[in-house]
Amino acid sequence: MRSSASLLFAETLGAPFRRRTFFECEPEDLPFTEPIGTRGWLVTFAFQFLGVGSSDRGLLRDLDTLSKLELSTCRYGATDTPVLPFMSELRTGQQPLTAQHVLAGLNVRDFRSAHIPSLHATRITYPGYHPHTENDEIHNDFTEQHIFESESASEDNGAHGELKRSVQDGRLWYVLLHPTRHEGICEFVFLFAVGRSPHGERLMGVVTHQFCHNLCD
Repeated sequence: MRSSASLLFAETLGAPFRRRTFFECEPEDLPFTEPIGTRGWLVTFAFQFLGVGSSDRGLLRDLDTLSKLELSTCRYGATDTPVLPFMSELRTGQQPLTAQHVLAGLNVRDFRSAHIPSLHATRITYPGYHPHTENDEIHNDFTEQHIFESESASEDNGAHGELKRSVQDGRLWYVLLHPTRHEGICEFVFLFAVGRSPHGERLMGVVTHQFCHNLCD
């Protein structure tokens, strides 16, 4: 590990929660049922992982993986927003992971899409570009995500490849969420690439945000 187990935990889930302002909209507009922010360098939700400790070896393996990802900025879109390590709790037991489970693990308040037939699927293809409609996204198509380079890079390369190899079955879910809309205006979207941890009931991956223009408007 990059550091001792106790230090790795202290740097993240042992640190106090801080609501972050890098999501550039008002807290009441965020599309989550819990406040989102950081504990150390890790992005998570305010009321999660409160009962865990540094004795959870699976959790420490996941934190170690996330600590080693060489993350940069969001590859596509109008601005260079940072891509940050993310983790959240998952409450599915041994059930196969579906899109609905992923959205529940992300504490999504109101997923809005007119283009995904069922959220109970264990794999979803990119629903297509549908501007000016209800077009939140959740899918498994690497070439249609906006966080990592996909035009000249393989999904097995770089930070994306490391993350893909670290999640169960090598399956990542790409999620795009709009904040609450005011009079039809939406400036930012929130982007996740997450998968199921093989070491416990968690989603692990990355999160960023981006101007909606040319991504989903």
